[in-house]
Amino acid sequence: MPNNILGQPYVLAADMPDIAANAFPVLFGDFRRAYIIVDRVQIEVQRLTEKYAEQGVIGFLARKRVGGQVVLAEAVRKLKVAA
Repeated sequence: MPNNILGQPYVLAADMPDIAANAFPVLFGDFRRAYIIVDRVQIEVQRLTEKYAEQGVIGFLARKRVGGQVVLAEAVRKLKVAA
């Protein structure tokens, strides 16, 4: 049985602030509606033939950029916790 609040599963995130006065350490809501993650560019693949020529192998370097943005702030609420 996963941990939940009001029947909704939760995740602990190290990026959130600690519980303290005037801090909002809890976000509650529907993150699928509130936030979107998009591909910035397609996957770029680079063939590294010279770098590994002495070993007789070919190396590949792959890179992908992604981004994200809040699209519906009303879908998530910041909650204060009394310390």
